[in-house]
Amino acid sequence: MELMAEQVISCLRSATFGQNQFYCFRGVKDKFIFDDEDDLQNFIKLSEHWKNECGKEFKVVECPLLADISQVWEVNKDFSGSYLEDYFVRWIESNGEFHYLCFEARNLIPFGDWDSEELFLPSNITSLLCELCTDIPDSVIDFAALLAWLTPVQLKDEIKKQHDKMEQGLDNDKSRERWKNHDLFKKTVADLQMEAKNAHIIYSAKHTKTDLVQFIAEKKNLKLPNDIDDYQGNLSDIPTDIQNLTNLSICELRQILRYHNLNFSGTKDELVMRVFLLRHKRSYMIIETTVSKLSKIAEISVSLIIWQKRYYNNIQHIHRKRKFTSIKSAASSLIKVPAYISLNNVTELFDPLFDWLDVLFKSIWEIEKDRRIDGTNNENEKANTYEQSKATGAKIKVYWSREEIGTFEWDVGWYSAHVISYDENFDSIDIEYVKEPGCIYTLDYTPCFINGKLKFVSSPFFS
Repeated sequence: MELMAEQVISCLRSATFGQNQFYCFRGVKDKFIFDDEDDLQNFIKLSEHWKNECGKEFKVVECPLLADISQVWEVNKDFSGSYLEDYFVRWIESNGEFHYLCFEARNLIPFGDWDSEELFLPSNITSLLCELCTDIPDSVIDFAALLAWLTPVQLKDEIKKQHDKMEQGLDNDKSRERWKNHDLFKKTVADLQMEAKNAHIIYSAKHTKTDLVQFIAEKKNLKLPNDIDDYQGNLSDIPTDIQNLTNLSICELRQILRYHNLNFSGTKDELVMRVFLLRHKRSYMIIETTVSKLSKIAEISVSLIIWQKRYYNNIQHIHRKRKFTSIKSAASSLIKVPAYISLNNVTELFDPLFDWLDVLFKSIWEIEKDRRIDGTNNENEKANTYEQSKATGAKIKVYWSREEIGTFEWDVGWYSAHVISYDENFDSIDIEYVKEPGCIYTLDYTPCFINGKLKFVSSPFFS
């Protein structure tokens, strides 16, 4: 062993780093520069609260090894520090630089909600923020950007791109709706391209069938169809039941949602569901899922920060100071750490985002609540199954699946019931099944109705 040690020392002494020679020292207990292993282990075992309260410091120990290192490497012989100051999240320590967890740190953190493959993808978080269809306040944009792991400028650009894409999609729908009944629209794309070529019309591969129809009609002075009428914001003009809403075109559905600042991207089934909720003054339910997802991601991020702190001192960290070729490239890789955020309160990092999402949801809920009250007193429109199904005394049928039945001695299928009461604040109904008199069940009304798990049979108030 002694011979091997001498060979290792000889080998290291022949190497250089930064034009400096390596010096190799054999350390033994009485020559350690730090002898605070027990204190460090005790600090790691503390809870997050008591870590923040801990003011214990560590210092170097006077020994020949320290003297040699100080002389060779110009290390400060009076070095000291606190455990808390040495206990940080990399983002704060690097003054806002973007860094991913090193392998050692990631390997120590146990499996959790943060292991979802798509959870922290910038595209996922950006899409959720776009679904809110509202401007993000300047006081919140930094925290939303941090959650998406983008700079505020990058986040704004990505949201704008997605909104522009939605607007372009709506414009295409309006154009298609306008020209779909034209005689030229009955032709194939190949025939239209040939006709455009013969008419010396310049077009490209990006032009759609609708574009070709419009180009040819204008070139040949054919009769042009009328422009599509825009939605004027009158909710009473919108059908109240899903069947009639399905008969509306995608263009009409998107116009309605866009007018009311709601997400107008997605499939037709999704658009129909949103318009249905809007028509019945439940538009807050459109963003409820999105708000819940964003809040959940932020909560998981806070949990991940806590785990990072918990294990930070258990591993050896090797960090590279990032170098940037220009101010622009540096700005694209930094999110400024807020002045009031420190290692002590880093778990409060996303509080402004939580508060904004909460206010956004509650404000829409309050607006819709006022609309429902006004509608109860002022609207005089034909009753529909959505309203009839929640009226006290209404007869309905509710579908029970295998998962919902569980250990009940019921069969999968529809069960007759009548409505006891409807709770406006919680959008829930209390019902009593014919098969189980005396037992009251509470259901989330609108989700059950939309998902086809509740259907209207008859009402005591309408024939």
